[in-house]
Amino acid sequence: MNIKEIEIQTGVSKQNIRFYEKKGLLDPKRNRENGYRVYTENDIFRIKEILFFRKLGFTIDDIYKIHHGQKSIEESINHYHNYARLQENHLRQQLIVYHDIQKDMQKGQSLDIEKYMSKINEMEERGIPFFDTVSDYAKKAQNTIYMYMAPRHTYWFEPEEPILNKNSFTLELFKYADREKLTMIVRHEGMEPIVEIEGKRYLAMLESPHVVSLPGPLWIFQGFFTQYQYTYGFKFVYLYEFDFEAQ
Repeated sequence: MNIKEIEIQTGVSKQNIRFYEKKGLLDPKRNRENGYRVYTENDIFRIKEILFFRKLGFTIDDIYKIHHGQKSIEESINHYHNYARLQENHLRQQLIVYHDIQKDMQKGQSLDIEKYMSKINEMEERGIPFFDTVSDYAKKAQNTIYMYMAPRHTYWFEPEEPILNKNSFTLELFKYADREKLTMIVRHEGMEPIVEIEGKRYLAMLESPHVVSLPGPLWIFQGFFTQYQYTYGFKFVYLYEFDFEAQ
């Protein structure tokens, strides 16, 4: 089979197939006469296996280690399961704040912002992430600049580990800088951190997260049970250059 036939059978673009080959996840045979790649049923299985692991949030590096016997599937499943449970716990902790606010309001009490900001700050110190606000202005300005054109990232990379909070985001940024021999300064930590590379500032943004829906006993305002979603890591990080001071 040629690459076009593989595209049709797997639904994976040739760009992704070439990327997987470059990363050592695929190694198709070559036609001795013309040097073209010749794909087999085993390659189709391997691509489907890659897609399966990627859906579960596995990094390319983890898949490579599995394929080359450097890491077991069971070990990797346990690893990502633990990360998912950690994120689930974070959301349950966040729900405590919502629940406490609801109870106060049901008692007719006014919203005590200082009380709950203190509680949120204390929880963030323990590594429980809440929504970031420092980069609100940066995003608004960026959206204005790119109103008529898609933003173009300067750098991008795949995290070695799932990014679940600001601390893990900062760690992955420094890992990337170390791999690429870049001098990086983190100007603001968060889930949309601001970094400086070679005197230029960048807004780091995550690709859409992997999301899982769970049945949850969440008592919301209308008073019924529903489902909720939680994320367990992201595929890629993109760094967009932006002159924050000029705006």
